[in-house]
Amino acid sequence: MFIIKENLRYGEDYLSYTISDNAIECYRQITGKIIKSDIAELNRLLEVNFGIISKPDCVKPIYEIMELNSGSWKCKKCGVLIIQDAKDYSSFTVKNDDQDIIGTLFKQEASDFIRAMDLLKAGECPICEGWNDGLGNICSSSGWGKTENLFQDCVSISKK
Repeated sequence: MFIIKENLRYGEDYLSYTISDNAIECYRQITGKIIKSDIAELNRLLEVNFGIISKPDCVKPIYEIMELNSGSWKCKKCGVLIIQDAKDYSSFTVKNDDQDIIGTLFKQEASDFIRAMDLLKAGECPICEGWNDGLGNICSSSGWGKTENLFQDCVSISKK
């Protein structure tokens, strides 16, 4: 999967509309031109056409095509496994040691799911750090949301 990153003077952003299965399509979406070439040449052409930006610590092209690789991560602290959806990249399924699904994280914006990927690669965990699942629920080892609400409509059964 490929996406175009826009390097801004004080940060970066990802152009969600450019997410594509190949670099050529990303290039076409931003320039309107179809050029059959590899990612390095397409990035060189983007730099020629759109220029560069000087940041305090480096010089970068204004636009560059980035390759995204979905992945899976295992937390060293709590042992959960986080698996990213390889089709749309915006959801991350969290499983416990028994492979039971604890919950799913949803990241709507490209910058959000790329940030989540970077945090996971750095060793962070949605449960240990108490991330929001994208729908307003806090991630915990017992599932997303408040545990006291999970069984509120259940009737207890006892022997007489």
